[in-house]
Amino acid sequence: MDFLVIFACLTCAAACILFYSYHRQASRKVHMPTNPSRLMYTSHPDANAIRVAMPMEYATAASNALEIAYNQVREMRATVWQLADEVEHLQPNLVLFFATGGIPYVLPLLHCLAHRGRLNFLDGKTFHMFPGLVWEGKIEGGSSEDYFCRAFAGLLQLEKCERLSVLVIDTTNTGNAVNSAVKALDKALSSRLESRPDRVEVRVVGIVNGSHPVKERDRRQRAQIATPQGTAWVKLPDGYSNVSPLDARAWVAFTRDAGPGSFQLYISYWVESALPTEDEAELLGAKSDHATLAVESTEEAGRLVILHANGCRSPIALGRTPGSTLSKLVASADTTTPWQTLMRTDSFTEAECASLDGAAEVTEDYLRLMELDNADTETTIAALAVADYALRQVDVYWLSKQHRNVILPHELQLVGKTRSLLATDECRDETVEAAIALLANVYPDLAADAPHGTDQQALRWWLEHIGDRLADTRTAARRRGP
Repeated sequence: MDFLVIFACLTCAAACILFYSYHRQASRKVHMPTNPSRLMYTSHPDANAIRVAMPMEYATAASNALEIAYNQVREMRATVWQLADEVEHLQPNLVLFFATGGIPYVLPLLHCLAHRGRLNFLDGKTFHMFPGLVWEGKIEGGSSEDYFCRAFAGLLQLEKCERLSVLVIDTTNTGNAVNSAVKALDKALSSRLESRPDRVEVRVVGIVNGSHPVKERDRRQRAQIATPQGTAWVKLPDGYSNVSPLDARAWVAFTRDAGPGSFQLYISYWVESALPTEDEAELLGAKSDHATLAVESTEEAGRLVILHANGCRSPIALGRTPGSTLSKLVASADTTTPWQTLMRTDSFTEAECASLDGAAEVTEDYLRLMELDNADTETTIAALAVADYALRQVDVYWLSKQHRNVILPHELQLVGKTRSLLATDECRDETVEAAIALLANVYPDLAADAPHGTDQQALRWWLEHIGDRLADTRTAARRRGP
């Protein structure tokens, strides 16, 4: 038993180091050679840009915990880092991606390139995001494809380069996203490159959902790609044929059946075991309105919980949205403290994971404190006051450290909730100490007459006197009116 207790404490300490280190890393900024307010990519339209702002309220972050399997996060990270290798190798003039499927892969890719110091790709001129091409909405009086063709034409500067290299990245269940991109590019370029189709090279990466079910009758009309992650059956672009067999994550040349096309085309299908972010706005960090082709960031604070096959759970709280936390994690090197700790946790036996239950409460308090510390103080205090659940012991500790003037507007609710917590049998000695410090801060005149210490006698004194003070505050509030 002693070994299990020691093991649990050590693991808890490691978790604390993980989250503190991750918090410190998240606070560092990459120094860009351009205006720091600019994004590392350009959104079309600009209003669709995913600006990862810090949410204002974290009081309910613990209730917004999104789970994702450890193996899926590892797989996402491997794909993002391989994409970074491709960008460095290909040196494309333009990288195009589409909302919302491309967001959870390309935004971490941008940060990965920043970590590698490849700032030449991050000035907003190389990476460009567009609304989903298959969305059946309207923008500027036309379809998503029409809008793409107009916006993409504005990016072309063929007179300034002898050869243009375009890389496209998107996720897909069946291959439709890849095919839509090829079709739109063909439409956008056909009128510009009739005399020199060899001037443009287009490479499309389709990140394929290997767990997407395909009926037997549909398989006869699709191409098969078998990988250790699963077998995918994809539709190939209409009017094009592959010149060699498809092989996972390999570039395959495609030729136009009706003769020379408007560009040289290469497609690479990257099969994933699953796409955990597909249609999951909170994990994506973005939500969309297909009718208006609009995209906006999600802003609800929350936690990301990594689920290990051995039964362990690794919660991550950075005072961020779950989507931005996932993006940060996927972009991080596996030599960083977060990944080293996650990999070590994943190697535990089921018995070792079960022994961590004793440390869970301490870890939960630490996570909660980090969320509150990273919050906007006034907004979070207001949220704690009106939340329909009781204050936690760690909430009272945090409140005891805040300035009196910020707490006074919510005196009735916060003191009332603190009083309720103190009246429970589960109240710990350290909670009593924090609560008395909070009450002394709110009522300095009472503190002058209160008994010294934080023992049960002092607690009883405070419980007796704050009842009268709360009644006085309610009476004064009624007199003032609404």
